[in-house]
Amino acid sequence: MDIYNGRKYPHHHPSHTYASPFRVPATPYPPVDASRFMQSASGMAVLLSDAAILSRNISQSAQFAKQLMIYAQNAKTDLVKSMIKKAGIASSFDVQYSPDGLRVLFASECCRLTAVYRW
Repeated sequence: MDIYNGRKYPHHHPSHTYASPFRVPATPYPPVDASRFMQSASGMAVLLSDAAILSRNISQSAQFAKQLMIYAQNAKTDLVKSMIKKAGIASSFDVQYSPDGLRVLFASECCRLTAVYRW
C-alpha cells in the first residue's frame, strides 16, 4: 500500500500479457546497398549548385530578375529558358510560372530538385 493524498491505496498491476494476433512481416526491402543513394546525393549536389547559380543571378542582378519576370509573365517560355541557361545552368531543367512566381525543376537521372521563386 502507498500513501496518496494522505490515503492508502493498494496498487494493482495486472499480470496478464497479451500475445499480438498480428505478425510483423519481413521487410520488403532488399539488402542495404548505399552506393546508389550516395550517387544520388552526389547528383543532388550538382542540382543544388545550379539552383544556387540561378538564385545568385536573380538576387544580385535587378536587370536579370526583371527581364526574367517580364518573359515569364508574357508566357515566353523559350526566352525564360534561354536566360536561365545563359546564367550558367548545366543541368537539365524545365520551368513553370504563374501569377505568384517561377518554378524551376532541375533534373538528372538520379534526382530532382524544385526551386520555387515568388514575386
